[in-house]
Amino acid sequence: MRRITRGLAALSLCLVQSGIAQAQVVLPGDTVTPYFNDVRGWRVDVVSEQPGRGFVGCRATRVIDGDAVAIDRIEGDWRFIFPTGVSAVYEGGTMDYDKYSIDAQFDLREGWAVRFLEGQELALLKGAGLVGVSVNSDPRGARGYSMAGSTAATLKVEECVQRGGQTASAVPSTPPAPPAPPPGANAAAMPLIFYQVPVGESQVGDCDMGFTEPYRCTFDGQPPQPGYSHSLLVQDAFGEAPSMTINVIDTAHAHVWASLDGGSWMYLGNWHPTDGGTCAEPDATQTPDAEANIGQDYWKVCILQ
Repeated sequence: MRRITRGLAALSLCLVQSGIAQAQVVLPGDTVTPYFNDVRGWRVDVVSEQPGRGFVGCRATRVIDGDAVAIDRIEGDWRFIFPTGVSAVYEGGTMDYDKYSIDAQFDLREGWAVRFLEGQELALLKGAGLVGVSVNSDPRGARGYSMAGSTAATLKVEECVQRGGQTASAVPSTPPAPPAPPPGANAAAMPLIFYQVPVGESQVGDCDMGFTEPYRCTFDGQPPQPGYSHSLLVQDAFGEAPSMTINVIDTAHAHVWASLDGGSWMYLGNWHPTDGGTCAEPDATQTPDAEANIGQDYWKVCILQ
């Protein structure tokens, strides 16, 4: 963890990821327009098809161990794309999602293998730490790809599709009302240890997301919903990094929302403090919607004073 000069409020969102992918995955007939946004190491581009079809979907691309791989949604279909050395139209093989192995059929398109993610396979991909791919007769052999950040990437692809490839406004929207606190929560039971800014006031500090250099952030005190002691909105001062709303219940509970672009918010569930109250992270047990948003990604918030 990077140490910040004492006296400055610092937020560390410790997320595991590598650098933003610079390569694009372009299939025959595609026109790929850079680009909608970057998220958690994935680059999200807009995809159109020629002639005359225009916008058809969005694609998240990342370079993993030298291979450009992609997750996209084209005309309603989710797909996983990776390089192959097989020159055919269709070929069989396997897709491995951690401990789960699936017999797979691949569409092959000029050096790319395309796997349509049907049924629960998209959920398996989002929840897997490692995806293994094997195309029969491929001279490249079987390969494994880390799926760090894939949950955020699929959410951003879905958002891109819903907006027709148009970027969101730079002005952050108001996060949805938080869920009700758990029964028995008592905000006055102990001194609060989550960072607090008075309602209506804004402070400036340094943020570090673990994969970036420290950058300036704003900390805004928000009117708390009933049942919460206080609410804090944390934003990148330049609007480039994800925003977070921390709805504090008491010394042991908070509900957290995150926005990858300031325009839409996803619920990250119940969080608890760690490291003597300096940090907070998601509880081991979450509601299904929070689990789906968290995926296999590692989330942690540290506030240093």
